[in-house]
Amino acid sequence: MTRALQKSYKSFSFLFLLNWDSILFFGATALAMFGCAYLITM
Repeated sequence: MTRALQKSYKSFSFLFLLNWDSILFFGATALAMFGCAYLITM
């Protein structure tokens, strides 16, 4: 049980590190779109 949990945690952290740049890019894009919409509505 512990070994399987450790393996799944390791694979999850590996996938998270792999997708870290795409997650950061998506967050920056959403923030920029929100800022543009905020400036337009003002």
